[in-house]
Amino acid sequence: MQTRHLTIAVAIALSAASAHAAETTDATEDAALSAQTLDTVSVIGQGETRQVQRITAVDKQVLPPGTSGQKILDRLPGVSVQSNDAFGANEESQTISLRGFDKSRLGYTLDGIPLGDNSYGNYNGLSIARALIAENLAGAELSQGIGSLGVASTSNLGGTIQYFSMDPSTE
Repeated sequence: MQTRHLTIAVAIALSAASAHAAETTDATEDAALSAQTLDTVSVIGQGETRQVQRITAVDKQVLPPGTSGQKILDRLPGVSVQSNDAFGANEESQTISLRGFDKSRLGYTLDGIPLGDNSYGNYNGLSIARALIAENLAGAELSQGIGSLGVASTSNLGGTIQYFSMDPSTE
């Protein structure tokens, strides 16, 4: 008696499944008939292949005047900017690390011009503190991981920091 009930239950389940499969097949055929072939596909995006974090002039407003332009980077996740003074103005004691890479492994540019490895007394460039005062810093872009190919730097293994200066004002 129990075998008969089990057989009837299986038969009902199979018939319901085959009815659903028939409905799905009909829907798929209808969709295939109404599909259109496109000549072109447009993709719109930012053009970034990695995580890029941006600092703008508005973000600088939380820091007191005279603070180093690099000190604002300390607010970003994965970035540590340390200095022996609160404003980050002492470039000799300043250290920057980005997800474990120290400042000698990062690439730096100012308006597209390479800055070197950002060390004190470096042989291959200039630190951002010597190139631009913080009040004239328009913003920065920080890309983590291997630096962008568009950044002119030989030390961008751990990421890149691109600084941008403000346009001259009329006043």
